[in-house]
Amino acid sequence: MSNRNLSPTDGPSADSDPAAGRQLRLAEHLSSRIEQRLPGTEFDSVEEYVTFVMESVLREIDEQIDEQDDAGHDASDREYDDTEAMQDRLESLGYL
Repeated sequence: MSNRNLSPTDGPSADSDPAAGRQLRLAEHLSSRIEQRLPGTEFDSVEEYVTFVMESVLREIDEQIDEQDDAGHDASDREYDDTEAMQDRLESLGYL
């Protein structure tokens, strides 16, 4: 399987500057699908698109956690729900 490296910045590595980001490997088929979507979006790169999607997914999970906390669920339920919620969201976006 071919992979594409994602680098949020072209600057120093994440080891030397924690705010710089972290490099990730993205399967080529995902990268290609995202590149096909870019012309219809406000994003200029695969990296910007993936960052936006991940921030959206994490924000949604955080909101669900807050709602569960308000409903009285304990921490062990949240860990399972977080994983399941992230998988469901990524599947709905076509990543899984």
